[in-house]
Amino acid sequence: MNHKRKGLTRRIIVGVVFLGVIAAAVWADRVIYRLLIEPPPPPGWTVIRPPINVMTLEIQGDTVWAGGMDGVCAIDIKTRTLTRTIESEPPLSYVKDILADDTGSVWIAHFDGLSRWDGERLVTYTTKDGLPDNRVNALLIDRQGSLWVGTWGGVAIIRDRDFSRIETITTAQGLINNMVNVMLEDSRGGMWFGSHAAPAGGISLYRDGRWHYFTVREGLAHNDITSFLQQTPDKIWVGTGYFERGGAVLFAPEAEAWRIDRVLTKKDGLAGWRVRTIFLDSAGDLWFGSETDGVARLRDGDFSILSKRDGFPHQEITSIIEDEDKNLWFGTLGGVTVIERAALSPAR
Repeated sequence: MNHKRKGLTRRIIVGVVFLGVIAAAVWADRVIYRLLIEPPPPPGWTVIRPPINVMTLEIQGDTVWAGGMDGVCAIDIKTRTLTRTIESEPPLSYVKDILADDTGSVWIAHFDGLSRWDGERLVTYTTKDGLPDNRVNALLIDRQGSLWVGTWGGVAIIRDRDFSRIETITTAQGLINNMVNVMLEDSRGGMWFGSHAAPAGGISLYRDGRWHYFTVREGLAHNDITSFLQQTPDKIWVGTGYFERGGAVLFAPEAEAWRIDRVLTKKDGLAGWRVRTIFLDSAGDLWFGSETDGVARLRDGDFSILSKRDGFPHQEITSIIEDEDKNLWFGTLGGVTVIERAALSPAR
């Protein structure tokens, strides 16, 4: 009996040691990779990790909120350091969008509902409160102050922040697909809804009581819609794509709605086929983040590419924002990267 116990104890010890060796090897591999293989950021670049899998960024005062697979954390804009992580039970996960409103609250779209953070307390709203689906993708506050919530089951319009008045929009009311990934209110009063559900995805545009639809049949590069950006009153960019198909689509106004004016793909100078996000900076440069190939900057008609070889920790660029000092912040699946304006190129 004693021999059996000793044998069992020995096997347990060997197993624990083995697991410890494996864990140490994995840790050492990551450390060695970062120290020896992954070069330090170039001058003027800062890589912030954690967070790691970043999917959205939002500025609120002197804070950048970063959301992603691991929840939401706050980064001090000046020091570039983490100041807090929003704790909850269950923990926030798969955060797709963050929106800071004029009351000081931070709204968080994630796969377990819509949460509101007031600086001290986190309150989560779900289908029990009127949402069409708990998987929330996108947030928007319109010119009247209503909160629009895009989900996998349609759109919720929250007229009062206490959730006493909620309207829903689904395919029954005219959406091309209930899975709403991104939203935009344009300068002409139209509401754009982008679905990421190919082949049945596309754009639903509601204006003046009428619906207009855009898919690959009307000229879209792909039916998976990833991003919207209104560059000027007469220019709206739409990011599309999935893996090695897609591009950026430019819309121009026409009498009753909008028309597709131009389609850009990797052949035209984009970093990759799938456009993940689109951003217009204060210098007038357009940025097109890709899923697998870094980011392309369009300046004066010419494209330039920045990727992992230039200093990004990951090739997928998910979100781009600009702080008051005109530094650019990039959310990636390898952390947050900040590039000083002076490090990008000489000023215009």
